[in-house]
Amino acid sequence: MFACLASACITGPAPESGRPWEVLFDPASTDPLAGWQATAFGGQGELELREDTLILNTGYPLTGITRTGTLPQVPFELEATCRRRVGNDFFCGLTFPVREGHLTLILGGWGGATCGFSSLDGDDASVNATCFYLWTPPDQTVSVRLVVESERVRLWLDGDLRLTQDLKGVRCSVRPEMLPCLPLGFACFSTSAELDGLRVRPFRGA
Repeated sequence: MFACLASACITGPAPESGRPWEVLFDPASTDPLAGWQATAFGGQGELELREDTLILNTGYPLTGITRTGTLPQVPFELEATCRRRVGNDFFCGLTFPVREGHLTLILGGWGGATCGFSSLDGDDASVNATCFYLWTPPDQTVSVRLVVESERVRLWLDGDLRLTQDLKGVRCSVRPEMLPCLPLGFACFSTSAELDGLRVRPFRGA
C-alpha cells in the first residue's frame, strides 16, 4: 500500500507550551510511517511518501491513515501542514481525541469550502456553530494548529485563530464514515491531498 517515492477570523498568536514536540511520522527514519496504517475505508487510494510529504491519492471516496502507536493525552497541541492536490471535497479530515469522544476537523468539505468540527451533539460541520467557509486552491499549503483541552478546542489556520469551541456538556462524535480513523487519523474525500509536519506535544499554555 505504501509506495516509496465563514466565521470571522480572530487574529492572535497560538499559545506556546515550551515543551518538546513529538514528530508523528519521520521521513528520516528507516520506517517513517511506523505507528500508522492505511485506513481500511474500502476503495481507498494509494499512499506515497516523497521526502517529507505523505501523498494521499484520491479514493472512492476516502483515503487516509490511522494511528496505531502512542496517542496524545488531553490536554495537547497538534500541528500539521496540508494541501489539496486535486478535487473539490475535503482535503483535511483530521480526527482526534477529546476528553469524552472524538472530533474531526474538516477543511474544504461539502463542495470544497466548508470547514468546522464534526460532530457536536450529532450535528456535523456543515450545520453546527463551528461552520465557516474557506476555499483553498490546489497546491496552497495550510498550516493547522489544534489545542485540545478538557473543556474546549481551539483551531488556528496559518497563525490566525479561527475557532474556539466550548466542549462542556457537548457530545462529541464523528460521522459514521470516519469511524475507521479512530482514535487519531487523517483522511481526504474524493480528493488527493498532501500532509507533512505532523507533530504533537502536551499543552500547558494559557
